[in-house]
Amino acid sequence: MFQKSYKFIDHDVLKAFLLKHRNEVTRVLLTEYDPKKQRKLDIRDAREDGATLKLISLIRKKMQRGQTVEKIAENLLEDGSRVAEISACISEEPDAEDARILEMLEEIRIGQRKL
Repeated sequence: MFQKSYKFIDHDVLKAFLLKHRNEVTRVLLTEYDPKKQRKLDIRDAREDGATLKLISLIRKKMQRGQTVEKIAENLLEDGSRVAEISACISEEPDAEDARILEMLEEIRIGQRKL
């Protein structure tokens, strides 16, 4: 999760917003930030990422066996559109590691990449 956040910083995606709203951001950080709550959110995100990585791995294996997106979705009891999205990313970069496919899915989610 932190690596994803650093990408935004490296590419100045949030720089303009943070500079424009500096006082409000500072106030929120000083008054509303709750480390315990943040830790719970981090754990939740890590679990979700782990589950998605497992799903990516399973879909990749089934694709290598020649199964269709529909058959994979049926076998894994997953939403067909989710399986199609993951399989499209795998097809786009077949040699990419599962972690890279996860990054691609996140880029799609935030609008930085289109299928």
